[in-house]
Amino acid sequence: MDPARRLGPAQIDAVAQLGVSTVLLGGIYALIAVGLTLIFGIMRVVNFAHGEFLMLGMYLAFWSFTLWGVDPYFVLFVAIRSSSWSGSSPMSLS
Repeated sequence: MDPARRLGPAQIDAVAQLGVSTVLLGGIYALIAVGLTLIFGIMRVVNFAHGEFLMLGMYLAFWSFTLWGVDPYFVLFVAIRSSSWSGSSPMSLS
């Protein structure tokens, strides 16, 4: 008997969701690696705060979706604009 024949529609959906989740998580890991490589390659400094900024962005997306139902892709653009604004504020120039 073929082992794939025993799988029902629920198991096949779970396998498909696992595959998509794996690719998305791999993309997040790739973005982290590219960011660390760029920072270390240009400045020759290891940025240990890189993970904390990633965590803050993920928490912002999670809580804005959970509490207010805001689309995480919209939160991405808001977070990019707010972080660039906070990085260019006069307080950071001193």
